[in-house]
Amino acid sequence: KNFVNPYKNKRLIRLTEVLQIISSVAITLTFVVFNFLLMPGLIARGDIYYVFTFTSVIFHFVSPLIHVITFLFLDSHFYKATDGYYGVIFPFYYLFFVFFCNFNKVEFTKDTGNAKYFHYFFMNYYDNGFFKTGDSILNLGFGYWLIILTILTIIITFTFFKIIKKISNPTKTNC
Repeated sequence: KNFVNPYKNKRLIRLTEVLQIISSVAITLTFVVFNFLLMPGLIARGDIYYVFTFTSVIFHFVSPLIHVITFLFLDSHFYKATDGYYGVIFPFYYLFFVFFCNFNKVEFTKDTGNAKYFHYFFMNYYDNGFFKTGDSILNLGFGYWLIILTILTIIITFTFFKIIKKISNPTKTNC
């Protein structure tokens, strides 16, 4: 009697659509950053073991690919062009979360020093500074990473919605 049928509740359906957009952009960002920006630096400094662990391959390669394929080719008919803004806005909420957790000294890792307060090493603005450069992308300051991640998020989001528009409105071909 109190069961909420998710197929009849338009607000719940809309919430799941928005969450799917957010998660698709976030997991694709993880895929791009790890595989194209971080992996080469990790391999160069000798961390090849971490790159090819089962967990790393599943989290950074297999899972994002499955998620993106599902999002684009199975669920894409649900979205409107304006929904892309959800994908762009979410990383800024995550950034706020990082600052909030850091301010409250929430520990993410068993690392020592400031590193334990950051989920990702490149968000550690205490040790990396804001606009510091180094000998590899792994040594860039937090401000540079923020710029890189913002640009990538915008590119990923709007690429998704270009693909969705093309899938939703295929051009007629002559047979």
